Amino acid sequence: MAHDLVTLAPGEQLVVEATPPALCGSLPFAAYEGAGPYDRLQRGFYWVTVPSADLPDEQLARALAGHPFASMPTVGVHEAFPGHHTQFGRANRASTLARRVAFIPDGGTLLIEGWAFYCEEMMEAQGFLTGPGVRLMRLNDQLWRACRVVIDMELHLGLMSFEEAVEYLSREAHLERSKAELEVRWYVGVPGYPMAYLIGKREIMALASDYARRRSPSLKAFHDELLEWGATTPALIRRGMGLDSDD
Repeated sequence: MAHDLVTLAPGEQLVVEATPPALCGSLPFAAYEGAGPYDRLQRGFYWVTVPSADLPDEQLARALAGHPFASMPTVGVHEAFPGHHTQFGRANRASTLARRVAFIPDGGTLLIEGWAFYCEEMMEAQGFLTGPGVRLMRLNDQLWRACRVVIDMELHLGLMSFEEAVEYLSREAHLERSKAELEVRWYVGVPGYPMAYLIGKREIMALASDYARRRSPSLKAFHDELLEWGATTPALIRRGMGLDSDD
């Protein structure tokens, strides 16, 4: 704990397990399912989608290539510590009901996904995720999130077809085609959500910069105060932190 970057929620627990079979068709890589704000036991689930062993050898090899070991530390940061699991645990113990339930339904997308994506780069800057392969995969994941912004906009404006979106994601973000298809199927059903990762991260990075300049250079102080707001929007958090003026 030498870095002491954030305070964890008391009594939190994390279970790592294979993605439930019913969800494998919509979760090509990994996901997090957190406890609810009223759950006595704050136990979260970090799901990892394992390629089916029943696939033909060639397809299985392609599927496994889409899950490189070098990407696993960054995914763990995003889904677990200090990403989603930490943020959800803190949100569920926030000081007001409004802050605890701000994510229902998907109301806290910018903060939730922005925080987890922010954590990836922040943890690298703090001396974690520093292996060359790990850093390469983190940067590729950043490219992937940038592609989401383009696809999210153009797909729902009718400027890009489903197949064009799959091809774009596969080509630009280097996703294996079957994984790209699952991704785009998800994008189709949640307009606005895919772009929240990059937009939310940018909002949190701007907050961090202003907080360091005007309040305190301590990352832990910023992270702890930020997470006290649950999953409310970064614009509201900025006002609550007193960072919305030019003073």
